Amino acid sequence: MKSAAVVFNVVLVAFTCLVMLTDGPPTGAVYIALTFALVLVPILSLTALLRRSGGDGHPGTRVNGEALIVEQKEGRLSPGSGMRTAAILCNIVMFGLSCWALVDRYPHPEEDGFVAYVLVVVVTPILSVVALLRSGSGAGRRAVRAG
Repeated sequence: MKSAAVVFNVVLVAFTCLVMLTDGPPTGAVYIALTFALVLVPILSLTALLRRSGGDGHPGTRVNGEALIVEQKEGRLSPGSGMRTAAILCNIVMFGLSCWALVDRYPHPEEDGFVAYVLVVVVTPILSVVALLRSGSGAGRRAVRAG
């Protein structure tokens, strides 16, 4: 799931930049905000997905051949958890803006690649949220050696 989310985020940024180069920058304020979201939110999602924080053990992880027991930190979120939460919220906002733009721009242009772009724009935040939630299952925990 994480790999698919990474690929879709990279494709979304590339596709959005390509659309801006061919069609020009947007003119309306909401569409400018949507364009920024379509570029910056995937970058934030990639950063949150690819971040590896040391000492953030997951159940079943082995360090130096020893099994780890995972305990919940009390009352504190790690910096990775905050970034993950921000990325999830930004993806939800981006998804809402994208759906609004699809409804607002009806009827849609009959251009090659339009359907592919819409699929990438709609699927990417969904995949990102799912991958971020799955990667966050071990977030906010610290590893303690068994033994």
